[in-house]
Amino acid sequence: AVEAFEGMDMRVESERVGDDAYLVKVRPGAHELELAGRLRRRRYRFKPGGIEFERCPGCGVPVDISRYHWDLGEGTITATDTSRRVAVLGPQAIDAVFGDLEEEYGPEVSETAVEAQRVFVKSRVSQEVVSGLAPSLPALTALRGLGNVVRLEGGRGGVEMTIENACLPYLLVGMAKGLYELFAGLDSSRHRWDLAEDGDLHVAVYA
Repeated sequence: AVEAFEGMDMRVESERVGDDAYLVKVRPGAHELELAGRLRRRRYRFKPGGIEFERCPGCGVPVDISRYHWDLGEGTITATDTSRRVAVLGPQAIDAVFGDLEEEYGPEVSETAVEAQRVFVKSRVSQEVVSGLAPSLPALTALRGLGNVVRLEGGRGGVEMTIENACLPYLLVGMAKGLYELFAGLDSSRHRWDLAEDGDLHVAVYA
């Protein structure tokens, strides 16, 4: 984050100063030699979207964000509907980690990430919620900054979707698989997906 707004390379040091506290120091300097060229930022190509949210007149953030509990003293954000802690993260950072992992371990990293997200979604979302989720899925996906769902078709036999401006495609594919399996009452599913040069993610999940 500091490199992004300062426009220069930074060195970082950290030390544990408590049971759940770390002191992080960032100062200008060249990256360690073994880290040079690692964690390259991905540049997204965005298309204009048509989703609009009611916004807070004071800060301009969608008012739906007010459903989260922001504890400034503890430095935590909690989703009030699930009681789970959440965080604000830029997708470029996570994409950079995935990119490094793929360079080191190969393409199986993408399918491992898809599978991990599928399992996570199925462990956190109830079947009752999924049954009425389709109409609100585009807004929920956009609110989380994951992309613009412009096509969602299918039923219990299979689902196809197209997401413009897709961020974190592996996690989106895993999310689609998990939600579809919950909806169709399946233990597993098959899938195919591709990410176009213009940033459109095409996902098909079927029994």
